[in-house]
Amino acid sequence: MKTSLRLALACSAILPTFVLGALAAPRIEEKIIGPIDQGGAFVVSLRGAHVAYAGVKGARFYLNVDGAAGPEFDELLKISGSGYVHPQRAGVWRSGWGDAPVLFSADGSHYAYVARAGKEFVVIHDGKEVGRGPRLDLGQVGPAGLIDLTPSGKHVYWCEKVSDGGNVGNRLVVDGKRGPVAYGLVCPHPVFNHDESHFAYAFAPAANYANVTLIIDGKDAGYRGQEPAYTADDSTLLTISNTEGKAGVLANGKLTYPGSVTTLFTAPVGSRWAAIAQKLPPAGAFGVSTPILVIDGKEVPGSENVQSVWFSPNGRRYAAVCRNLSGPNRGFVMVVDSTPYRFAAIDSQPPYWTADSSKLIFTGATDRGTVVAVGEDLFPYQGALSGLSVSDEGSHYAWVTADNRRRSYAVVVGEDSVLPAGVYPTSKFVFSPDGSRYAYHTGLVGRSETSAIVIDGNLSRGLVPGNFRAWMTDQLSAWVPAVFSANGKHAAYLGRTAASPKFSIYLDGRVVYPETNTAVFPTFSPDSHHFYWAVQDEPGMTTLFVDGQTAVRANGAFFRENPATFDLDASGAGVFLAADGAVAKRYRITPVDSNVDQLLAASNEGAPRAAVAAAPSVPPPAVAVPPPVVNTTAPRAGTPIASAPSTAA
Repeated sequence: MKTSLRLALACSAILPTFVLGALAAPRIEEKIIGPIDQGGAFVVSLRGAHVAYAGVKGARFYLNVDGAAGPEFDELLKISGSGYVHPQRAGVWRSGWGDAPVLFSADGSHYAYVARAGKEFVVIHDGKEVGRGPRLDLGQVGPAGLIDLTPSGKHVYWCEKVSDGGNVGNRLVVDGKRGPVAYGLVCPHPVFNHDESHFAYAFAPAANYANVTLIIDGKDAGYRGQEPAYTADDSTLLTISNTEGKAGVLANGKLTYPGSVTTLFTAPVGSRWAAIAQKLPPAGAFGVSTPILVIDGKEVPGSENVQSVWFSPNGRRYAAVCRNLSGPNRGFVMVVDSTPYRFAAIDSQPPYWTADSSKLIFTGATDRGTVVAVGEDLFPYQGALSGLSVSDEGSHYAWVTADNRRRSYAVVVGEDSVLPAGVYPTSKFVFSPDGSRYAYHTGLVGRSETSAIVIDGNLSRGLVPGNFRAWMTDQLSAWVPAVFSANGKHAAYLGRTAASPKFSIYLDGRVVYPETNTAVFPTFSPDSHHFYWAVQDEPGMTTLFVDGQTAVRANGAFFRENPATFDLDASGAGVFLAADGAVAKRYRITPVDSNVDQLLAASNEGAPRAAVAAAPSVPPPAVAVPPPVVNTTAPRAGTPIASAPSTAA
């Protein structure tokens, strides 16, 4: 087991602003994004710290995005469809909320909204008008409401209602280009390929829903197909056909699997696909159809009664869970790469592949009790499984179990037990992004409070850890025991000692910010060279630091309910939303002459040698993980009985 971190205790506090005063201050660019004393609504993107302000000028409405004001309109419309009402007190919404008057893309780099000019609706995409029409013709499309964006935000689409005599239809409009009229109550919803250069949807050109056909890029594809799905490499458009003589899965319009198909799945990478088909009983036999797994057009033996399927991250492997409700083979089967493995039960949570696709990890039960299945090994455990984890990279995995009645606990990383003696885990388990390091909190067995932190197997007694908050929020789900840099070199965590009852921010065992109880979720830059954090040092005031240098001091609590109040771009520059006096601002922070190594060096030089000592460390006990067992549940003929792969939550 690797032990690459030595925890340290600080017995005195050295202010980082004093220690690091010689370093160059970061470069700050700021834009006013709207007033906070004139009412209105601020809408924050889910990523990227982009923000739109909906304001009024006299009787006219406008939208200001990242400091750039758009055109004025008679009315702004909420995404849910009703008219936007300008509140007298400024509020903050997240993108995607129905009451928000603007919709951001997932990364915040694109946006769209709907306004009214006279009797017409107007759709604005990234500051430009892309379509308009009679206000009463605008309908609902997709889960977002009046408009929706493609995942990357490159395209915006909406629905227009069309009346033809007594029939009411809908037509999809993509980037202002109208498609054919589809009759029915629901507007067609498009599926885009992965680079968003093509889209497809099924529609009924007649009011009786006859001759359901396929539209590709706004035009009739010339064949019938439903439930369109593009493969990840964009080479193939898959559809389900129910046409007599051509029922099954179509690949670019050609029949590739004949049969009755209900569901399609595509791999996250490459061209592989899966389907759940209904297998009819043999000719002359009684019975009902049975769901069976189809991979790349071929039926998988032993996959009867399949429920769902999961592809590995590299798209080359797959796993599917099947359930037999009756008969001698009653129970569950996990099919992995065409090989079935039998279990008495399989947990309902989805399995997770390791990042390198080498292992599937899940939990289930055999005739010998509950097990964690890893690859072809089964590891028995007692009590409750409180967490399964996989790293963002590589083949690293871990699980945590607790049996409170027996006071028996375990933390297993790979095939090693890493829980020190006399303690039990009290927090979630986290890996560094590359999987080389890990951290979790512990408490003394028989006690309810958290009392120590374990990093890479080293337990620090005398350093009571705390939890960082998410950026400007109090979200408990975002609390983690430690934060690692992308390269795994650095670890940041919160802790206090008997000599310092308030919490301090530790970086690689050194105090870089002392005595604060409001430390906000620290963030390393993508290149691991810079380290950001924030503290609320007085009511309503937040100070943002980068590499120990003060960057911004403003009212970050104004946007506190939005996790995306702070974010980083690819260059490592930080973007921060906060109120400054009577206005809200978007700050961009670029480190100039500072980095994590300088922060650590300055912290070491500023602290007296006698004040910093290595924390007592207790190595993990010499307790081996129970060896894997053989799955003795009776298998089908020719079915391996060792164990099953799966994934972790």
